[in-house]
Amino acid sequence: GMKTFSYQTFDKYELNAGKYINFSLTFERTHASRDAFIEFILTPYTNINDIGVRINGNLHLCCNIDLFGQYGCDEEHIGELIIPKDSHEKTFRSKINFEAAGINSSDFEYSIPISVDGSYVFVVATCDSNLQTYDYTEDIITFY
Repeated sequence: GMKTFSYQTFDKYELNAGKYINFSLTFERTHASRDAFIEFILTPYTNINDIGVRINGNLHLCCNIDLFGQYGCDEEHIGELIIPKDSHEKTFRSKINFEAAGINSSDFEYSIPISVDGSYVFVVATCDSNLQTYDYTEDIITFY
């Protein structure tokens, strides 16, 4: 499973323009105490190193209050993965919402059009601070 403030990339897929890639996934969350979201992203493989921003040698993946006014981070984007503007039009991203209620699951089905031939990866990101727990249990996301 995935822990809070992380992201995972998955196999590289060769996709052709004019085609669609279809996803049907179920995400489960443990220890849900507050509404929260994760992000599902499909991006060209050549853009995978554009995720996040390096500040003083440290990689920051997620928009947070400390980064407001920089890197596209503002109140609307808090808890989202940082992806530079020039990668936005090549990247599909969608929020997957969870309601606060014990063990929680969310079904995600999407058909994504591919506009450019190339290698793509999909990314699942857990940047929302509401995924954190405060009783020393871990809120972990799993999917299948």
